[in-house]
Amino acid sequence: MNGPRTRRGLATLAAVLLGSALLAAPVAAQDGPLAEPRETTARTVAITSITPQVLTPDETLVVVARVHNAGEEEIADPVARLHVNRFRVVDRAGVDAWADLGPGEPPGSVVATERLEDPLPPGATRAVRFEIAGRELGFLDLPDTWGPRGLAVSLADGAATVDVDRSFILWLSTDQVPQTRVSILAPLTGNPVDVPAWTVSTASDGATPDPEPDSEQTEGEPDDGDVLGAEAIGPLVSAQGRLAAVLGATAAHKHVAYAVDPAVVAASIASSDSAASAWTAQLLETLDGRDVFALAWADPDVAALARGEGAALLDGALRLSAERSEELLRRSVRTELVWPAGGLADATTLEFAARAGAKTVVAAPGVLAPALDPSPVSPTGRTTVATEAGDVVVLVPDAGLVAELVSPVGSTPATIAQRLLAETAVIAREPSTELRHLVIALPRDWHPDPTIVQAQLEALSAAPWVDPTALSSLLGTPDPRVERKPLPRQADDREMLDTDTVADLSQRLAFATDFAPVLTAPDRFLARQTAQLLAPTAVAWRADPAGRADLAARVIEEAEARTVGLEVVTGSDVSLIAAEGEVPVTVRNGLVEDANVVVELRPSSGVLVAGDPVTVLVAAGEQATVRVPVRSVANGDVTIEVALLSPEGRPVAPSSSFGVRVRAEWENVGTGVVAALLGVGLVAGIVRTVRRGRAGTRLDAADVPELAREAGQ
Repeated sequence: MNGPRTRRGLATLAAVLLGSALLAAPVAAQDGPLAEPRETTARTVAITSITPQVLTPDETLVVVARVHNAGEEEIADPVARLHVNRFRVVDRAGVDAWADLGPGEPPGSVVATERLEDPLPPGATRAVRFEIAGRELGFLDLPDTWGPRGLAVSLADGAATVDVDRSFILWLSTDQVPQTRVSILAPLTGNPVDVPAWTVSTASDGATPDPEPDSEQTEGEPDDGDVLGAEAIGPLVSAQGRLAAVLGATAAHKHVAYAVDPAVVAASIASSDSAASAWTAQLLETLDGRDVFALAWADPDVAALARGEGAALLDGALRLSAERSEELLRRSVRTELVWPAGGLADATTLEFAARAGAKTVVAAPGVLAPALDPSPVSPTGRTTVATEAGDVVVLVPDAGLVAELVSPVGSTPATIAQRLLAETAVIAREPSTELRHLVIALPRDWHPDPTIVQAQLEALSAAPWVDPTALSSLLGTPDPRVERKPLPRQADDREMLDTDTVADLSQRLAFATDFAPVLTAPDRFLARQTAQLLAPTAVAWRADPAGRADLAARVIEEAEARTVGLEVVTGSDVSLIAAEGEVPVTVRNGLVEDANVVVELRPSSGVLVAGDPVTVLVAAGEQATVRVPVRSVANGDVTIEVALLSPEGRPVAPSSSFGVRVRAEWENVGTGVVAALLGVGLVAGIVRTVRRGRAGTRLDAADVPELAREAGQ
């Protein structure tokens, strides 16, 4: 995270050094030139307090420092001096450059001196205090005066400089200062963890998971869909844990928004660990009055899903999060935010997220940077990116401000806070006519020192040029007029889960979604399946690719086993000797839950017509026979495919088939029909002959039998 600072510092280091060397007449006389500093093995000067943090002309500056002899020889003539640089730091690079100067570089004009009465023996520590009126610092003699100035405390042994610690004075000579809004987004996500072990064994008649999914939970076992168990959540929420530190650092500041993985909260609630219970209570209390965003369940690696046809996985994660977040967090939360690992928001990932319904995506610091490089203005941290699936609002964190909170630079909380104030002050003074809104999106592995971060956030809240603002306010504003560099179509990232594994997990979840309606508790089953199949996709598993691969293989195998067990018991071929009848089909349920299965017959030819599908409830571990109506059309041998479907008509098991011989006495029926037709023909012939005789001469009685014989031929 120090890269931006280093580049900025090098760019203006020469200017800062020149400014330090060309100071106006000093406020107080220098005690002579600084000699080259003596090498030390540890920090010997540390500024512990600067009050007030923002200094006005009518106030008195009080600086307290701690001097320590870290060497093996005494400091015989210890002298502490307070230095200031009268010239304002004009840009963000200048802030870095001043803070990063070494002890041998000019620290500025001496404005106060404290000579320690006694030598400082090895290991000894003493406090020194400087007081000076604000008007005596000489800042009012310069135009355009408000803003940061360099401050330093040096320790010398006679003429030899021992060490120098640097910080900033935040000078405020006017009440008319521009404001910059700042929003902070802190993640509450888990470590790379395994899923709870639900053992699956494969028997000859199907797979039988153990324990039964609907059985009563054991103590400490997570509820359906939970990814983390007590052993995993405990270290995160303990006194020294990362999640405990995040809450400790930010709880008092309501403008800090949280991006919460609801699976972590579910695990904490389910855990019997006392630390987890305490953390859960603190979290629920801390959520009051702030923006809360629920991440997709188990915090999946969205970029990996985008590359591996993982639409079913992201849909399942968002669905599970939406279903359970309000219950777990006991409040309405926003669910439209997606946060790719490391902010890897390339064009492919954004389009994928948009298709899943995401409205907001968090990018990495430096992504979508202003087209003008270097930019004279720090832009508002939002922009809209058009994709084929719709527009997506992208939050663009400020790289420098993120670095201030993630990798704070300074000797004490006091100097760290002053540095952050200095950076925000030069941002506020940048030549912009717009009210800007900056975003600080902290990384998932952020493990803050609560004391330091609290000092930083308190300083921001007190600064007149900073307006700490809820993140939702930024989401509701239009994009600033900033031209940005385009996103790459697909960023190179070798840490993500491979595409084949993502596809396998996604296919297994898609099948589980189709399979769930068969069961008597479909929501419970689908929640557990979704959570288990999502577990290997968690961003945190990037830290352990080998463990991730092993977990993925196991959950795929287990998920498959939990949906195997429904089958048709095939027997010998069936004979049908009537025009209509019923074909018996026996269904076996090798699952641990009752199954509601639709049986559908699919004849191979038109000789036989199957009736409507029949639904049958098969108890767990049992089998049931159902009779499906059929109608014959002709004699013949037919192969019937038997499909087992969900109530929605989705296949839930491999189909099976058997033969049917149709012998419905079609020959006897045909003979009767022919005889009847011949009888009708005979009668018709006689009638025609009689009619002809009436039309001509009368017939003798002896001629009638002969005519009848002729008619019958």
